[in-house]
Amino acid sequence: MNKSTTIAIDLAKNSFQVCKLVGNHVATEKPFSKAKLKSWLLKQPPCTVVMESCATSHFWGVFANP
Repeated sequence: MNKSTTIAIDLAKNSFQVCKLVGNHVATEKPFSKAKLKSWLLKQPPCTVVMESCATSHFWGVFANP
């Protein structure tokens, strides 16, 4: 059975804290710079990406999905 993957991103001005869950297991938890986050996300398989809801959420949602 395939386990679902979820990537949770905490938005900030200069860095992003990322937590990648595979099923109920934390696979990755680390900070990324803006440039590194985009390149890392492009390498991930299709999954659910969740972000906090704040004033910058819309901007970063568009940035991650051009």
